[in-house]
Amino acid sequence: MEVICVSEDYDTETLSFWHKHGVIHPKQDTIYNINSQKKHSNGKIGVTVEEINNPKVPIDHHILRIIMMDVTFSINRFRKLNGEKVEAKELENVDIII
Repeated sequence: MEVICVSEDYDTETLSFWHKHGVIHPKQDTIYNINSQKKHSNGKIGVTVEEINNPKVPIDHHILRIIMMDVTFSINRFRKLNGEKVEAKELENVDIII
């Protein structure tokens, strides 16, 4: 599914963490293709895009201590090319990150 990034406004702490781990984030007004999705424990949906291949990053886990995870970006940072919001049900045909 082709989408356009409508927000690359990230907090300083996130940008610093990503820079430390070599993570590239989507750029505003750039078209991307969603290739996977992940529903996070907070209920939010994150996606990866074909055009950006990021390394896994270390995340604190309350039980497992540190786990390596794929970086995802909030689906709310993207819109369909016609400007409409991307709905979770429209992501049924993309891979799911576990």
